[in-house]
Amino acid sequence: MPLLRRIIKDIGNERIPEPHALDEAEWVGYRITEILPVQNLAKQKLLELADPLVRLEILENYLDQRKLLD
Repeated sequence: MPLLRRIIKDIGNERIPEPHALDEAEWVGYRITEILPVQNLAKQKLLELADPLVRLEILENYLDQRKLLD
């Protein structure tokens, strides 16, 4: 995901340490959720979702609505 690559580059490996599993939906969804500036309850609900693809879909919609995707 290009967005997450840019974020990692900007905030550094200290905040998101390697190894980076950018090809794994679960890992990507967790990392994006962790860094989103949203309430902790919203983060918790996203992290509790059992399906990583559903989590990514919700995140994509959220980011797209805020014009944060390319």
